[in-house]
Amino acid sequence: MPDNNKIATALQACFPNISCLKSFTAQEDNKTLLPSLMQLAHSEGLIAHPTQEALEDWIKAEPLTRASPEPPLNNFEEFLDNREQWLNFSLSIRAWTDRINLLLDKYQLQLPKVSNSMLTRLKRENADTTYKQNVLRSLAFWIGCERQELAGQWNYSSLLQLCQNQQTLEVSSEGVRIGFSLSSRGDLIDQQVVGWLKRSLKNYLQEHPIQPVIGRWNKVKTHNITTFYLDIPKAQSLSTPQAYRQSLRYAINLAHQLAIKWALSSFCTSKRFLSIGLVAGDFTSLDNYLLPLLNAKLPGDPEIRISDFTRQCLLSNDIRALCSQQPTEIALFNDEILLAWPITAFWSFIYFDFVPELQQDPVLQTVAVDQIAYPESQSVPAAESKEADALATYLQAPQHSMLGLEIAKTLYFRQQFTETIAILRLVLSVEPYNLMARTLRMMIYRNMATLAGTPTGADSCFRLAEQEIRVVEAANQQFSEDFCCEAGGVYLSRALNLANFSRRHHPHLKLLTQNPEKDCLTDLEKAESYFEQGLIVSPSGIRSTYLLSTTRLLRLMFTAQPEHLDSRTRLTLSRELFVEHSENLMTLRGYFLKHQASQMDLENIEKTIFKTIDFHNDSITLKAYQPTLAYTAAVAIWDFYPQRTQASAAKAIHFLDKARHLAEGLKPHNHCIYSFTRIQGEILSIQAFISHLERAKSQLKKQAKALEDNPSATDEIQLLMTCNFDQQEVS
Repeated sequence: MPDNNKIATALQACFPNISCLKSFTAQEDNKTLLPSLMQLAHSEGLIAHPTQEALEDWIKAEPLTRASPEPPLNNFEEFLDNREQWLNFSLSIRAWTDRINLLLDKYQLQLPKVSNSMLTRLKRENADTTYKQNVLRSLAFWIGCERQELAGQWNYSSLLQLCQNQQTLEVSSEGVRIGFSLSSRGDLIDQQVVGWLKRSLKNYLQEHPIQPVIGRWNKVKTHNITTFYLDIPKAQSLSTPQAYRQSLRYAINLAHQLAIKWALSSFCTSKRFLSIGLVAGDFTSLDNYLLPLLNAKLPGDPEIRISDFTRQCLLSNDIRALCSQQPTEIALFNDEILLAWPITAFWSFIYFDFVPELQQDPVLQTVAVDQIAYPESQSVPAAESKEADALATYLQAPQHSMLGLEIAKTLYFRQQFTETIAILRLVLSVEPYNLMARTLRMMIYRNMATLAGTPTGADSCFRLAEQEIRVVEAANQQFSEDFCCEAGGVYLSRALNLANFSRRHHPHLKLLTQNPEKDCLTDLEKAESYFEQGLIVSPSGIRSTYLLSTTRLLRLMFTAQPEHLDSRTRLTLSRELFVEHSENLMTLRGYFLKHQASQMDLENIEKTIFKTIDFHNDSITLKAYQPTLAYTAAVAIWDFYPQRTQASAAKAIHFLDKARHLAEGLKPHNHCIYSFTRIQGEILSIQAFISHLERAKSQLKKQAKALEDNPSATDEIQLLMTCNFDQQEVS
């Protein structure tokens, strides 16, 4: 490339437009620098005379074309730390500054030399002095000269903008540190094993960058050759457990994903161990706790372990991971006692997203129950690698219950219930009282009951689900909200099932009960009891409150109007009962409404409630559940508030549209949605879920139109949650 073309781009990178040049020449300190720039432009034939006017005329005529869109960077630190990506070279900072300074000497420019210390300062400080700004011009000159094609993206203006962002990002000194340590129990920990771990962490960071997206945080740091860690800053300046919510949720999701990825890796053997530790607090002192936590020999060999304060943060922030009943005490070097809490399970099939390796596993996409129950009888070609056959990996080491449950979850969301039960049977053969396995199998029996076409077929599945509840209750003294919600969901589903068969006058219903109306109401009362228990034990109680509200509305409806259970009449509730239930719900959540609440009162309550809902929804990364969260928000706005308005109708429609958008985003993936569109929790295909949303939106629009025409005309309220009650399609 001719030198004059390179110099032209280099000068344009220094002064991308005329305003940049004028701001430069307006500074008194720059008067000694300007002649060398003018002389260079003249010697390269860019301007006829080495004058300021000629240089200004050239910049006006030849402004730099800025690249679009701008790179997604927050500040100068991230630019420097990722210079290999943005500038296409892998030089060290020292080697780079040497090259910049040689280039300035070559063309006899009086711009300041670039030093390591100045670049370090620019990572932390704004470019608020003439000298700092001219250092950026030196950088821009080198980029324009040596990386001509990148000058439109990286020039003085864009570099200055990055440096002006430094004070807007508060660098937190507190957060969560998550560590990963490989240890040998007989097998060599070589470079391949270490490389796999570091590569897996970097890939996760690339797909799920830590916020704020700056180099300091999005880096895998090394403690020693087999131990790595990440720092995740807390978002708030407070030091309470609640301030660690976002950072701890990120760390827990990462721990869950890496634990499964390690189990699937060919490097995972009985003679190699990966420990994952989480500690929270001031970063300067966290290694004192993280390293002993990673190296501790804990009963049962749990992979994931957390400190006592981290456990407090976990419980306070509604993060659905279960710890052991008792901690292990670890004596530190200063005689301090560290309490180590192993994480024993995750509510993965409700809250945590799929592991990509399992979604893409070719065997799981075509697996049959015989391959699980009788693998030795299968004449299937061996997979090319261990990672390519998750099922074979698990069958070789069935004691790895977390992997078994993750495989079961993947099959469950594909409606492969028989295969899921076969996997869960293996999990339970090793851990008979595994809460997650029993709860998931209970949910599957509940799903199978809704698919049954006869009352007796449904009853046989409900009876098995009920037995799972009894086994869990016999083995546990304490229950989490999610078990209570799913157990209550069994009785809610059975009540809805009875109501459906009764409304259709199914001839075989009499084989089970002579009084379906009474049995339906009894099951609704049992469901309410479980949902109330879930509300009591949960920090937020969002799931249990929603299910409790829908169940009470149903019981009110069927009690006040028994004819709903005897014929397929349109399901409605009197306005009086509707308002009474809404006010009772507000009281239950701690919001006491006056007899005539003002619009401002209702709006303030709505804001507070939605903050609580957001708090809960933030903990859910499972994409197959997120569409339902949007749907239930629409139901909450339209069915649970004492006053229906055009504004609330618009908000509800917005959430239905959001639910559809999220559902359609799942189409490329081979899994279904955990849905509440027919009141009960069940697995539905994306097509069925979207058809339910369309029906709900159509009904809501009609009701909003009627409300607009005559706000006081409707004495009977039709609920959004019941609009798909009689729909039978599930696939």
